[in-house]
Amino acid sequence: WARTRAAQFGFIDAKFRSRAGVEALISFARRHRDRALFVSTPNARVLTEIHTGAPWVHTLLSVCNVGRMRSVLGGHVAVAGLYGFSVNQSLLDPTTTAGLVHRAPFVLAYSVDSMARVRNLSDWGVRGITTDSLPIARALSSAARARGARVV
Repeated sequence: WARTRAAQFGFIDAKFRSRAGVEALISFARRHRDRALFVSTPNARVLTEIHTGAPWVHTLLSVCNVGRMRSVLGGHVAVAGLYGFSVNQSLLDPTTTAGLVHRAPFVLAYSVDSMARVRNLSDWGVRGITTDSLPIARALSSAARARGARVV
């Protein structure tokens, strides 16, 4: 955490399900309130527990397949204090993105490796992306800085 002081927020992709893992993450969040923290996991129970113990943490429900997307859009997944969704970009189109945004304000698409796809996602309401493409990261970073937006 100390080595990333310049970062405006932290992002944890939580793979654990145990109570001990949740408690460790909440303890970490309590010690490090100096910047925003996003936590993503497909486990709704884990997100609810994190929200209960550290309500300032931005919780994102991971959606990585069509079945999970149907459950979310059908209203079958409930997470207290949900901030948004972390979604495999291949699952997003204008309709699914609108459905997600209706349920929570923030949609993060991963791993986006085409500028054309970045533009489409942005037009549909996606507010964050991850990419493995350094040229895309640089282009987005430059454009965001020009607008005065936050860049990580």
